[in-house]
Amino acid sequence: MAIVLVGSGTVIEQLVPAIESRGHRVVVVTADRTEAEQFALAYPSALVLAGDGRDPAILKHAGANDASCVVAATDDDACNISVCLVAREVLHSPRVAGLAHYPQNVRIFEALGIACVSYSDILAEAIIGAIDRRLTAVAV
Repeated sequence: MAIVLVGSGTVIEQLVPAIESRGHRVVVVTADRTEAEQFALAYPSALVLAGDGRDPAILKHAGANDASCVVAATDDDACNISVCLVAREVLHSPRVAGLAHYPQNVRIFEALGIACVSYSDILAEAIIGAIDRRLTAVAV
């Protein structure tokens, strides 16, 4: 089964090789036609579709109803929630997950039963980790 990624930009650029390296097939849905062409060239083993991930027909074409997971990673929290709800409620995807750019929106994802990763939490943890590594290196 595949993992369906809905989104664009650097988040998708990081996710595709990471997921493929774990042996999963990847399907990318991006709203930007030019970016879809670039992704298709950059990731020849992935299926890349240009379209709105909130559209049930696009998600169905991407195989969301049979996917291991649908991950909504656009830069818009409301869009990510919509993608997850369409995948789960309309296409009966077994697992959905979304990216929240704003920490106050995490509670909305959680209230809707959507697994959520907070962009702000990830950045904060990475910054603290970098600070800790530098302090440890200086102390040695």
